[in-house]
Amino acid sequence: MTWCSLDDAFYDDERFCKAGIAATGLYCLATGYASRHLTDGVVSRQRLQVLAQGDIDLIDALLGVDLLAEVDGGYMLADYFKGNETREVVEKRKHDKKLRAESAARSRWPSRKPAEPATDEVKADPEIPDF
Repeated sequence: MTWCSLDDAFYDDERFCKAGIAATGLYCLATGYASRHLTDGVVSRQRLQVLAQGDIDLIDALLGVDLLAEVDGGYMLADYFKGNETREVVEKRKHDKKLRAESAARSRWPSRKPAEPATDEVKADPEIPDF
């Protein structure tokens, strides 16, 4: 799980005051989306329109105060990396955490075999006879 970050004084930025509360809400939604989906601050045009519930004026308001910039395939959120990590950093942290957990499990249970992958196949219980 990732978390998005907004400076707790972000509302002091004049750009948010000029864009308005609804556009500021859209910026917050888009920041959460970008963080969750590890897009490095880029949100597709289609996704931003969905988040804006079709209100293109909100997107224009963010563009007008430089809180969004148009990029190939969508928009880049201004200041996204002032508190949010890149996809590369998040994936490395998750990978390292997984390796530490696996190592700890091997230390704790050295004779235990790794779990078999789950399947949809139902195995009969050998202790209960079929009738």
